[in-house]
Amino acid sequence: MVKDRNSRVLGLMVPAHFTFSQIPSMEASALRSRVCVRRIINPPVAAAIANQKDCYRMKATTGDPRLGGVDFSNRLFNHFEAEFVSKHGESFCTDDRSLRRLRQACERAKIALSITNKATVEIDSLYDGGTDLCSSITRVGFEDLNADLFRKCGDLVKRCLMYAKIHKNLVNDVVLIGGSTKIPKVQKILCNFFGRDLLCTNINPHLAMEYGQKLYTYTQKVKQLVLLHSARLNLGIETNGGVMSVVVPKNTVLPIRKNIICSTSSDDQSSVLIQVYQGLRLMAKDNNLLAKFQLKGIGLGPRGAPKINVCFHVEADGVLNVSAEDKIFGLENEITITYNNGWVKRKGKTQMDKDASTFRREDERARERVEARNELENYAYEMRRACVEDDRIRSCDRSTIEKSVHNVLLWLENNGSAAPADVLANSLKGFKNYCTPFIPKGGRRRPKLYFDLNV
Repeated sequence: MVKDRNSRVLGLMVPAHFTFSQIPSMEASALRSRVCVRRIINPPVAAAIANQKDCYRMKATTGDPRLGGVDFSNRLFNHFEAEFVSKHGESFCTDDRSLRRLRQACERAKIALSITNKATVEIDSLYDGGTDLCSSITRVGFEDLNADLFRKCGDLVKRCLMYAKIHKNLVNDVVLIGGSTKIPKVQKILCNFFGRDLLCTNINPHLAMEYGQKLYTYTQKVKQLVLLHSARLNLGIETNGGVMSVVVPKNTVLPIRKNIICSTSSDDQSSVLIQVYQGLRLMAKDNNLLAKFQLKGIGLGPRGAPKINVCFHVEADGVLNVSAEDKIFGLENEITITYNNGWVKRKGKTQMDKDASTFRREDERARERVEARNELENYAYEMRRACVEDDRIRSCDRSTIEKSVHNVLLWLENNGSAAPADVLANSLKGFKNYCTPFIPKGGRRRPKLYFDLNV
């Protein structure tokens, strides 16, 4: 946070993983304190600006909200606590003073290991009985304790380059920010990954963010500084099957205007509900609902016939305007999503990046299930349309097909969202085999009276 000394104005720095719901909550807190927020920025951008170049384009951002310097300290804390209990048979987990002293000692040991190969932890009378703690740990031991955390750091760098679609050989500088970047293992991982020493050490990692934030907050005085923002997470709408169809992908450079064409999901549908989501999961319900609105009065017709053009316009400052237009009748409705549209009412921090990685396999199964369901549903409606439009089908066959279509759609309504993809695929195969003889494309055989998925 950088505050103007002459007025109640500040520049706000928020974590890069914050969503549209969380950023305005921070701004609202500042406003309640009667402080005006001039600019909002995240730490990676602030560190880049600290390098004092003229133009910055955010190609990609990524991170882990549950990974930070305190995690390395906690591993040391757990190590020495277990060692103390094993050696003395006493546990001080309920003694707040002892816990605090050990945490402070572990923090000092972590910092020392960035300079020396061995750190000593000595605490007199750590527990009530006067028991002292005297132990030590080497840098190698510290790296072993945090091996999985260091792997996460390397994976985050790879993921960010993947999002940006940039090869590591094209990277010229790696700016280090935060105290944990002083850990030799972190620097070694970066040097090994990029194959050469690209680490920028001309700026203090502890001060880089604050310095860059000050520059960005007062760019009206620094005219030559240009910053091109990017979308933090995917933006999209809910479509058939509950899937979130992405309109503006994560890391798209802002401002941006993008369109998507959608349609109705049932016959003679007179309105559509546009639900705007933000997140990285496949299913809309697993993402963050930003807003919703209806487009009413669209032309009646078969399922899929109306053409609804949904346009996303995202400004550089993050203001999102979503409009929907019926391409045939010209009807239009729109909504603007800003910091005052109720986002501040949303509670809690979402862990969307982490969830997207954790539930990737689950999302893939959901995708297969939705695709199989849509194929079966589309074929059912296709058969219903054929009964109406194809006059070569005999009237007695029409009623048979209609009854079978009704059974399929009824089964989908009751079981479609829970049925596995293979069951839906087999149902589609059986339904096609059943309906094919009724369509006048050659020979015909007399099937059973009607097709029923429950049989």
